[in-house]
Amino acid sequence: MKNLIKILFILMIGVNVAGAEEKPVIPMVPMLPAVPQNAERVPIETKTVFMGMKTEIVVPLEIISDVEIQAMVIDDQEIEVPFEIEFNKMPDKDKTYKIGYTETEIDIDKDGKTDTYIYSNDKVDSKILTGNKVVIQGKNISKEGYHEKVVYINVETHN
Repeated sequence: MKNLIKILFILMIGVNVAGAEEKPVIPMVPMLPAVPQNAERVPIETKTVFMGMKTEIVVPLEIISDVEIQAMVIDDQEIEVPFEIEFNKMPDKDKTYKIGYTETEIDIDKDGKTDTYIYSNDKVDSKILTGNKVVIQGKNISKEGYHEKVVYINVETHN
């Protein structure tokens, strides 16, 4: 999800390039008529104009925490590693947010057996999402050594 920002800008730029044809300068405010010095000055009618500008800035719900999980599995151990996900703000009450992972069932040692599972809460309702865990099943890991996997997390919006 991209940051959505809507802002209106009005900009006038005058450029005078050497050798270019001069264009007449149009004043932004109407000029007052010339009044002789000895003439009586009459106040010009003044009016107050109120102008408004409405700007809608939408800051999406984004994950601001990195989650790094390290675990040592010995033999057929099953390990549960809890983790938290922190967001940039409280979720909007009128929208439903859900966490999405690129993978939730992983073969960490690439031997053909799924051995690592990611479980997460279904609903995002606070700035810090707790109750998430990674479960590693040692009985399905056949290759010894250090194994690494990167899984991307995103926030999905449902209305």
